[in-house]
Amino acid sequence: MKAILLAAGVGSRLSRKIDRPKSLLEVGDTTIIRHTAEMLLKEGIEIAVVAGYKKDLLYENLKGLDVKFYYNPFFKVTNSMASLWFARDFFDDKNDMILGNADVFWEKNLLDKLTADPRDAVMLSDVSRVKVGDYFFKTVDDRIVLYGKDIPPEERTSEYVASPS
Repeated sequence: MKAILLAAGVGSRLSRKIDRPKSLLEVGDTTIIRHTAEMLLKEGIEIAVVAGYKKDLLYENLKGLDVKFYYNPFFKVTNSMASLWFARDFFDDKNDMILGNADVFWEKNLLDKLTADPRDAVMLSDVSRVKVGDYFFKTVDDRIVLYGKDIPPEERTSEYVASPS
């Protein structure tokens, strides 16, 4: 199994208050991205990180970990799809892939649920956030039938697990 952690964005709402990528926010005695990388590596998952904004801080924070880095030089004007393009050689047909935003804190129990699920495609979402959030989904029978920022509140069933910048 492989994982790509997207860490290129500026995080414009938060960057006005801090001078580092959101994935470098501290949780306990580590950062969000290092926590995630260490958790994935302990499970034998190969990791790639796509960096952009303040990339040297990310490289320094993950120093000593077996992580492959890619760089999105257009991070200020592109989105996650462009970052994935820069990491395209990391993809292959032999390994399952986890795609995650590096600024989302998640624990091992979610990784266990994700990797144990037998379906071909699985997405983690937060069912507790349907009134306030950034990007919402409506699911029916575990299938996404509607998605976007402007779904009426009464139709929302979950929010995307990341905070888009």
